[in-house]
Amino acid sequence: SAPLLSNLVTHYQPARQDLDSQFEPPGVRHLLGADETGRDTLTRLIWGAQISLGVGFLAVVSPSFADIFLSNCLRVGLLPVALAEADVRRLIELAGSRPGAQLTVDLGTQSIHAPGIDLSFAIDPFWRDCLLNGWDEITLTLKQEAEIAAFEARRPDWLPALTSPG
Repeated sequence: SAPLLSNLVTHYQPARQDLDSQFEPPGVRHLLGADETGRDTLTRLIWGAQISLGVGFLAVVSPSFADIFLSNCLRVGLLPVALAEADVRRLIELAGSRPGAQLTVDLGTQSIHAPGIDLSFAIDPFWRDCLLNGWDEITLTLKQEAEIAAFEARRPDWLPALTSPG
């Protein structure tokens, strides 16, 4: 299932190295950027989550996240869940001992449920609303369309135009 999903989302192979793409920031070529050997980060996440693909693709659980990775996750709709290291170990142990065990990450209640495990996690309210509503930066800008139009209407004619005439 990971190869199928990976091919739908990205055309990269998880072990393919491209030294010209080392540490490439997130963009059109690499949605989550590239690592130190130019490997596509999103492809590696998908392949690394083969055991529990749904969790691996919709949410990433870790004791901590680098700021850039955290920001990139939120901007592409991937939920980064920071938990205590002991709780992450419990989830890993569960996945290893009970393949197929259901793990539910509920953003609405900010909770994680699995057999014998109930955890809560924190997330910034702004990002929680964005993820729950499917809002990206374009959507947030378009929500301000009336205010932007009013601002543009008040701009003096002698200032440079921000849109092409006509």
